[in-house]
Amino acid sequence: MSTSVAIKVDATSPSEKKTDGEVFGTWKRRPSIISDANTDEEKPNPASLLKRRSTFKGIATGLLSMRRMTKGRISITTAPEEVKPKIRMENTYKTDPDEGKEFRAMKVEDVVSSILEKELCNENYETDRCKNLACDLSVMIKNRVKKMGFPRYRIICNVIIGQSLEQGVEMASQCIWSPSTDNFSCSSYRNGSLFAVATVHAVYYE
Repeated sequence: MSTSVAIKVDATSPSEKKTDGEVFGTWKRRPSIISDANTDEEKPNPASLLKRRSTFKGIATGLLSMRRMTKGRISITTAPEEVKPKIRMENTYKTDPDEGKEFRAMKVEDVVSSILEKELCNENYETDRCKNLACDLSVMIKNRVKKMGFPRYRIICNVIIGQSLEQGVEMASQCIWSPSTDNFSCSSYRNGSLFAVATVHAVYYE
């Protein structure tokens, strides 16, 4: 007993099939280069030239160019400053000042007293004026003491100016130093309007 089965083959391609309510189509990419059959040369497709470019790429390129322009404007070429060579000196291993070069407190006290009397004899107490005057006097006294010739000494000067109202004033200072080489000097001045106290400390470099 034999059985025959008939199979029907549809020769139409899927792209050509059409059913009710459905449309089948194929998407074809346009070639960006067209070859000329006569010259065998490849030419760019005009449609590809009119293709819309990426918006992000254009924005990024513009930002980068602006950034380069900004850097070019901000950058300022400055001439290099002269660097002075540091002078290196050999260690002398001195622990005491030379003979006759010690800090002399009495001599410094006389010099500071003359400066205070000269600068404050015609001054009246004013808060703002005396605040600046105390700073100026401390610098003036320090420079004057340095010129007196005490090598290897660090000079520190402190000036206090207050209003004179017949009151009692006490001042104190405390330092850690070597009593054999370090010393200080204190001078004061008073007129009818103000009083001033100048203290000079001298610390020896070992």
